[in-house]
Amino acid sequence: MRFRWVRLLALLLLAACGLDTGGLGPADRAVDLPDADGSLDAPPDEPGPDEAGPETADGIDALGDVPADDAPADDAPADDAVPVCGNGVAEDGEACDGDDLRGTACEDLGRRPGVLRCTPGCLWDISGCPPPVTCGDGVRDAGEQCDGSDLAGLTCRDLGFGGGELACDPGCMFDTSRCTPACSDACPGPGVRRCRGTVLEACVVGPAGCLAWAVERDCAAETAVCSTTSGAAACLAGAGDSCDAPRVVGALPFAVRGTDMPAAFHNHHEFLDPSCLTASGVEAVFVRWLGAGETIRVRETGSIDVVLRVLADCSDTGRCLANRNEPENPGLTFTAPADGNYYIVVEAVHAAPASRAYEITIEDAPDGELCTDPLWADPLPFNRSGGDIAVLYADDIRFTGAGCHPADGVEVVLARTLAAGETVRLRETGSLDAVLRVLASCDPAAPCLASRDAPEDPGLAFTAPADGTYYFVVEARLAFPSSRGFNFTLEEAPDGDVCGDPIPVAGLPATVAAGDFHTRFTDDVRFSGSGCSPADGAEAYFARTMVAGETIRLRETGALDATLRVLASCDPAAPCLADRPEPENPGLTFTAPADGTYTFVVEAVLANPASRGYSITVDDPPPGNVCGDPLIVGALPFTRSGGDFALDFTNDLTFSDASCDPADGAEMILRVDAAAGDSIVFAETGSLDAVLRVLESCLPTAPCLYSQDTPENPAFTFVAPRAGSYFFVVESRLAFPSSRAFDVRLTRP
Repeated sequence: MRFRWVRLLALLLLAACGLDTGGLGPADRAVDLPDADGSLDAPPDEPGPDEAGPETADGIDALGDVPADDAPADDAPADDAVPVCGNGVAEDGEACDGDDLRGTACEDLGRRPGVLRCTPGCLWDISGCPPPVTCGDGVRDAGEQCDGSDLAGLTCRDLGFGGGELACDPGCMFDTSRCTPACSDACPGPGVRRCRGTVLEACVVGPAGCLAWAVERDCAAETAVCSTTSGAAACLAGAGDSCDAPRVVGALPFAVRGTDMPAAFHNHHEFLDPSCLTASGVEAVFVRWLGAGETIRVRETGSIDVVLRVLADCSDTGRCLANRNEPENPGLTFTAPADGNYYIVVEAVHAAPASRAYEITIEDAPDGELCTDPLWADPLPFNRSGGDIAVLYADDIRFTGAGCHPADGVEVVLARTLAAGETVRLRETGSLDAVLRVLASCDPAAPCLASRDAPEDPGLAFTAPADGTYYFVVEARLAFPSSRGFNFTLEEAPDGDVCGDPIPVAGLPATVAAGDFHTRFTDDVRFSGSGCSPADGAEAYFARTMVAGETIRLRETGALDATLRVLASCDPAAPCLADRPEPENPGLTFTAPADGTYTFVVEAVLANPASRGYSITVDDPPPGNVCGDPLIVGALPFTRSGGDFALDFTNDLTFSDASCDPADGAEMILRVDAAAGDSIVFAETGSLDAVLRVLESCLPTAPCLYSQDTPENPAFTFVAPRAGSYFFVVESRLAFPSSRAFDVRLTRP
């Protein structure tokens, strides 16, 4: 029988047997083991000359091999058929399969008689075969992988392990329990180099015999970067004259300056990729290793006109990741999309620039420069101020979304998390002409939830529609503003600054007064509803819950030129129930048509009023202010006098019937109950220039029974044509009379 190769096969397949081999590894069955005399077994298809072995009576040898001259039957598997382990038929490539052991016994495998089995993987299981009788004599014999210290000259590595100490177990099988796992090469070959950040690593043979990366040089420690630009990894540093010799940017901030850039650098490159802005002058090239998400800013603040670029591939065909060619705004901010070396190129726009002085700075971008790194406005109030916004910030974004006013200058980005319904106010009160914006997403194409392009009214109030983080942007309107001083504040909006948070008016009178209306309030609404007079300034909001028929008066008696309004709905398109655009007559009286809450608005007529002092009062109007609440005249004589008619009364009616003389000022309304034929003398003897009227019905369109517009003859006698109530009206001829003292009398002739 072909014992030598059968024994070898057994040794090669032994690891998959069920026998406890003391940790035999998977590589054990992949190694050709020498015979006891040190020679290698011949492979199964090359039997030794003395190993033809006996054949069975039907032509099959003891291993079940089919001789070449005995072709398989038609229903047998073809020679090139793939063996199927587990089908119970030992096929080519399988030692056995289930109960099909090819007629092989333990003795055929060099072991003593026992029970030979087949593993689920179609390999011999010799766990039931005792070791040879020679096992333990210290000499490896047939059927033994080893014996004592005789390991056939093999080591753990020969069996596929990484290293360790190979031993022999009592059953003369390899004990690999002290072998270390096989290692794998971490790099392609000795001498190969790579960049790992700023470190240059080389591929070397490690202690276990495997290839591994090892640090060769720390480029950063040499003020260099690790680069593969030349095709092979190497530490790269230079004077900054070209992509091949860039100047390494070390600690930030980093700056270079000089009086003549064309004399200090050369024009070695033409950045031709469409992503790169064109320039024809000399270039200064810098390089810095950046981690993903790291942000830097490059600035050129000398007199030379330059283009700023950032590239990952510094070559004529490299793509520009960022560009800037706006000399009036000399900053460019860049955030690295991934770990790597990035090249900062500062190139003169012109080959022969008139101004050549340069000052190049590469630095950490300040908070607020980008949407990804905003100034977090917490707590409130949050304020930033300075003398030159273009020195501190750069122009990196163009907000083009719906509702965003255009601007061309530098911007500062603030962020704050707001709860639904929370109201804040953004104000820029420096000399900078700025656009203010609020966005839910700090994306150039995102819509602006609020936007303000009114430098004369520098405030913007915003109420969050939902929980979330909102971005507040202050952007200079011009790329090169003449005034750059800035002072912006994000704060809680005071009561009365927005419709959603009005000043509640409970007890009367209620007064709010101060020196500058625009310091306290902002311009957030344009009232476009029917009956609303136009106005362009800041507005203050008051709210009061009223019952039907209740009357109150709204007055602004400061220096502010204001429009007064009353609305049932705090909506810009809601109709005005009452409206007064006459600053010279600063009172508005309103009677509620139904139970409900009403909003009272005081709005500056001008966006930038010359006079801003204000004094706003909501009060009960005195009797005589409206037809619904006239002064009731009982017994005669009756007298009412004062120093300022417009302070005590308001202008709420315009008597339009042709029988009524016209007048534009405030009016006092008296009611007299008279019998038919009663005579009453009606007189106004103060300095007020007034129109006197008598009506039976106190309606704007009612006819006047008597009307007199002769201030030089301030009295007349009225005779009641019939019994009833009569309304005596004193109205100032002018909306803003120079003389306001009044003395009104009702007497008998």
